[in-house]
Amino acid sequence: MINEYNLYAVPAVFFDGGYQVDVGAGSIPGAEAEYRPLIEVCGSRPVPDLDLGISFTWLGDASMNIQVEIQNNDTSMYEGYLRVYVCEIRSSLGWGTYFNFPFLDYAWDESVYVEAGGMWQDSTIWDGNDHNDGHGHDFGNLTLENTTIIAAVFNPEWHQGYAYTPPQNPFDAYYVDAAAAVWINSPPYTPNDPTPEDGAVNVNIDANLEWSSGDINLGDTIRYDVYFGTSDTPPLAVSGQFDSTYDPGTLELGITYYWQIVAWDIHDTSSTGPVWSFTTPLCGDVNGSGTLDLSDPICLSMNYLGRYCQFVTQTTDVNCDGTYDLADALLIAKSYLGIPGFVLDCCD
Repeated sequence: MINEYNLYAVPAVFFDGGYQVDVGAGSIPGAEAEYRPLIEVCGSRPVPDLDLGISFTWLGDASMNIQVEIQNNDTSMYEGYLRVYVCEIRSSLGWGTYFNFPFLDYAWDESVYVEAGGMWQDSTIWDGNDHNDGHGHDFGNLTLENTTIIAAVFNPEWHQGYAYTPPQNPFDAYYVDAAAAVWINSPPYTPNDPTPEDGAVNVNIDANLEWSSGDINLGDTIRYDVYFGTSDTPPLAVSGQFDSTYDPGTLELGITYYWQIVAWDIHDTSSTGPVWSFTTPLCGDVNGSGTLDLSDPICLSMNYLGRYCQFVTQTTDVNCDGTYDLADALLIAKSYLGIPGFVLDCCD
């Protein structure tokens, strides 16, 4: 296809079989601003009254049965050229991350004739193991969820096209009379990579929740339901948010929290993540060990006396006076020993 369109440079987009050409669009917002009016111009071009349909049945092991039909709604015979492109959504052969829907091979590449008011139909078995990239790599790794099939019927009338500013890089342009595409919608990726990590302890009481997800289907916008609470079946906290982060507010000390994310795509297909948990520090757990014992007041006393011992500030000011000193160490020791009347009250 590079030779057919006498490509000048990349990125280049040939709309409607070469009816419109764009070379060198920049960022995604900039490219959209350039492409949209070209698409609208192509969409307003008069074309024969055709209905093109494409479907496929997955047979497994990179093989599928592809069906195509062309309904001619005009009062005269239609003559055109059918191309059906088998594509991946994202390349499994490492063809780059910026160019999606890589073309693998044709399912049809032939002339078609459809009687007035009639229908042309055909089907074929396309097996990725029987097709290759010309460099010894077949397409046997093709999967159902990563497959897109695009069909186009080209008008036989020739037009002079240019891959760059005329008269540079001329090519033979045949405009598109009908187009269709089919793919299988896949659910979003299962939410993963939680922050805080599952089972984490001594988590800051001001921590936010973060996670990863996404979708193999380009153009799918993912929204999330967040479940959060102190039960191992946490209740719904927020529904339909688009950010992959959630602020639960200031948490309590010494509590185990549970959370879960459900990801939804624009087709209302969902993936449910596992229930994750984390625990905030205990009030008085100076050294962050997860337990309250005599090592905590000892650690705080060492720091007060100038001998370093790492401590957790949120759990150390147990008398709420704004300092970390021997008074706190003494109160922690008395509370641990069960002496009545001594209650730990962390203010941070």
